[in-house]
Amino acid sequence: MNSIASQNAESTEPMSWSDAEALLAGYQKQWNTGDIDNYMKGFSDDVVVEFADLPRIEGKAAVKDFILARLARQKGYQLKKTLRGVVGSTIICSWTAEWTDSKTNKSMKGRGIEFIQIQEKQCVYWEATFNAWPDGEPRNSLFV
Repeated sequence: MNSIASQNAESTEPMSWSDAEALLAGYQKQWNTGDIDNYMKGFSDDVVVEFADLPRIEGKAAVKDFILARLARQKGYQLKKTLRGVVGSTIICSWTAEWTDSKTNKSMKGRGIEFIQIQEKQCVYWEATFNAWPDGEPRNSLFV
């Protein structure tokens, strides 16, 4: 995979901090209210998503299928995104979330980091880490 900084660099315009905050707030509100039709308007038709350990997802239709599958599994998902940086047209943010896992009925928490490359006010590339654990239980890690 090419780095997000070099991907289509000639056709991107720098994004201001306030524009990046507004874009993240919009994504967050649409996700938290279940407004997936408007949420999906924020993605280009040829978007590429590299989400956690999942296989690469290509195209808006495949991303929508992925989002709907997540919503089915993660009931009541409430997301909070925090802008950490803007480099050119790439947003760097952290996120935290809470939800109920529909398979286990456990309350869950999660957090991660995202890189979101924007062109013409739409996401063309989204890379995300995803760390999750049951609320109130000790966290597990491969490293401790």
